[in-house]
Amino acid sequence: MSDDKFALVACARDGTIASPCERAREIDQACAATAAMYDRLGFDPPWIGYIAISSGTAVGGGAFVGAPADNRVEIAYFTLADHRRTGVATQIARRLVEIARHHAPGIALYAKTMPEENASTRILTRLGFRRIGTDIDDEIGEAWAWLLR
Repeated sequence: MSDDKFALVACARDGTIASPCERAREIDQACAATAAMYDRLGFDPPWIGYIAISSGTAVGGGAFVGAPADNRVEIAYFTLADHRRTGVATQIARRLVEIARHHAPGIALYAKTMPEENASTRILTRLGFRRIGTDIDDEIGEAWAWLLR
């Protein structure tokens, strides 16, 4: 995937995105879920949610799950089904790491995945994350925990 056609666009406090783009219903649902996350955890840019746009089309999204605490911040990301296996998830995760490191040099990044080898575990490994054990995730239950220092 070409970097020059890819961008993460911030989800505003109300869940809207400022960039016009083609988008699927799942993107609108993700924006609404992001606004609900802000209600629970606060709206503290850059520790917010983002929509991934490639060549004018929303292809997925990513977020910081709240602001950093104890010099650590959690990331989460997703890719729409039609755009899987195209490098989108890697780009999203990489950009979240870049944002975190730019705004808080030395911060540790944390992520959770399904407790099995899959595309997300390969992405995190490629980006330098190490599996550190298990954790409980609100959506999937028991999850593998990952850390990048």
